[in-house]
Amino acid sequence: MTALTLVLGGTGKTGRRVVQRLTALDVPVRIGSRSGGLPFDWEDPATWAPALTGVEAAYVSYYPDVAAPGAAEAIGAFAETAVNSGTRRLVMLSGRGEDEAVSCPLPPWVSRSSTPMTSPTSRPPCSPRPGIPGRPTS
Repeated sequence: MTALTLVLGGTGKTGRRVVQRLTALDVPVRIGSRSGGLPFDWEDPATWAPALTGVEAAYVSYYPDVAAPGAAEAIGAFAETAVNSGTRRLVMLSGRGEDEAVSCPLPPWVSRSSTPMTSPTSRPPCSPRPGIPGRPTS
């Protein structure tokens, strides 16, 4: 049996496409949205853990935008919750060329985590500062 994937923003522009492609591959999907059957709201961290129950992978689309003030902290807190709940892979949508998305630091625990965090854009979100072990510097 294929592991469950959480798609945050699964009813939005990119999330809907991710859901369609995963479903076509017979990958079980849980849609994370404020109006979903199992609600997920970036502004309500109490909704995060229930949405992550049984999830092995998560597609992370931050609302309103990864460059918004407070985004790095919220994404870091979510990623920590995901790792602590057993999620083994995080894929994050980020904007190409957004200075905030490119330069925000990752929480220090990410470099120690065995959970891969990747991005479908040309450059990882919140690219780590030089010197963080095991992570690219450019």
